[in-house]
Amino acid sequence: MLRILSHASFGATATLMFGVTFVVQHLLDPCNMVNNPVLHGQGSAAECRFMLSKGATHLSPSNYSRENRAATSDLLAVMSVAPREEAALMLAIGIGAAYALMLRWQLRAPLAFVYGVIHLMLGLIAASVSGLIPLGNTQLITAHVKTEFLPMVPINLIIALSYLTTWAFTPASDEIWSKSKTV
Repeated sequence: MLRILSHASFGATATLMFGVTFVVQHLLDPCNMVNNPVLHGQGSAAECRFMLSKGATHLSPSNYSRENRAATSDLLAVMSVAPREEAALMLAIGIGAAYALMLRWQLRAPLAFVYGVIHLMLGLIAASVSGLIPLGNTQLITAHVKTEFLPMVPINLIIALSYLTTWAFTPASDEIWSKSKTV
């Protein structure tokens, strides 16, 4: 049973992370976030680029000083890096999960703990965005986005639970290695 749970967990993570990175395509261009299924095709990459490039000068209050406008431009530039970092991390997590599938399932226990924590955190973020828990919510979260993130709560928490169950009930790696030497 634990072997099946381990295969399912790592397989689900690899599929989810590769799938999101492939669909959204935000690794090289943060404005590809418009491909996110949550947005249902609303907006375009060109509109995103215009918003990010002109936001500091056109959307800043007119009484902003030149330094404040520059700071706003820098903030928008840093915010445009975050989706690319997210995509890189998602791809790395997916590659790590695919690699774990090549290992004997008993040797995956340390990875199962790490991946369980990753999915637990993703579940907590989705719960926060959905308004289920008051953790870091902002006024920028719309009712539409809250609704769209709701299904990610049970998905991530179930995957986290399966990883943590696998980790908790799989013999420690050093026990496995010591048994394999005596056999």
